[in-house]
Amino acid sequence: MKKSILLILSFFLAVTLSAQDISSALRQAQARFESGNEAGGIELVNKVLAKYPDNQEAKNLLAKFNQTIKDREIDADWKTAQTQNTFESYQQFRTKHPGSKYDDIASDNMAKKLADKFNVNSTYADRTKAESYAKKSMTKDYIANKWKAAMAKKTASTSSSTSSTSSYSSS
Repeated sequence: MKKSILLILSFFLAVTLSAQDISSALRQAQARFESGNEAGGIELVNKVLAKYPDNQEAKNLLAKFNQTIKDREIDADWKTAQTQNTFESYQQFRTKHPGSKYDDIASDNMAKKLADKFNVNSTYADRTKAESYAKKSMTKDYIANKWKAAMAKKTASTSSSTSSTSSYSSS
């Protein structure tokens, strides 16, 4: 009986110590990650998970680390897209990070880039394509105004060529 109680106590002590060791290791991993040693923090969490694969706290910490890294990558790619400020750079960003926090802004920027190219030769299909990217009503208004301006130039150039043809004929 004494032997079984000692065995239970030693097991309980081992479990308690390992739980303390795990918490200590995870705190250390968090500190490493936050101080810039991301690889060291991730490595330490992975060591805990190798020994205790069902440890939910370690799984959550690793997920948090991975999300932080992913968010930084998205932010860096967004800055690149903004710096390049082209339809293609925003399109590449949206392809690489669909549904990101910048997705709607990138889409609106793409719509504006297309609308900025409207001219007297633009077709309704050009307008429809620009509108298909627009998310905000302000962007839709921007497209409508750019379209109206391009069509006004088209009308002006058509009536000006008609009047010059008529004045040429009457001479």
